[in-house]
Amino acid sequence: MRAASHSAGTTAGEVVGWLGTRATDGPTPMNHPVTAADVRALHDAAHHPNTARLAALLANPDLPRDTVRPIYNTTPLMEAARIGHLSAVSLLLASGADPRITNVNGTDAQTMAAQFPTTKHLACVEALHDARRAWDKRELQGVVRGGVGHGEAARRVM
Repeated sequence: MRAASHSAGTTAGEVVGWLGTRATDGPTPMNHPVTAADVRALHDAAHHPNTARLAALLANPDLPRDTVRPIYNTTPLMEAARIGHLSAVSLLLASGADPRITNVNGTDAQTMAAQFPTTKHLACVEALHDARRAWDKRELQGVVRGGVGHGEAARRVM
């Protein structure tokens, strides 16, 4: 099974591997170590419209936003987009979730939301489109300045 990937080239396996190393690094600035249960809770809060729980989880800056749920091969952002939960999509995007990540079929969060012709899904499509343009603009600015784009810098950290 092929892992989901960032369009910039980082695979979901690398993201999950990063979680594995970070989870054992000790307490976060909030004095709370990131655990697999935290990651599951993030996915559950994005999948089941629970904005308050999602906001509380996202308050932990060390909790990775782009981990992939193995069974469904989706990120929390994809799960929120698929059900058309704009508040969850907005919270995840504001906290740094990457809208460019795709699953094994090459489907990203925007495409998942676009599969359903409802008003709430179309609002998610618009928010994800704007977020993706902002990510692409940051990448381009990094290249133009002679530096590296956001995705390249993230891969170097890993």
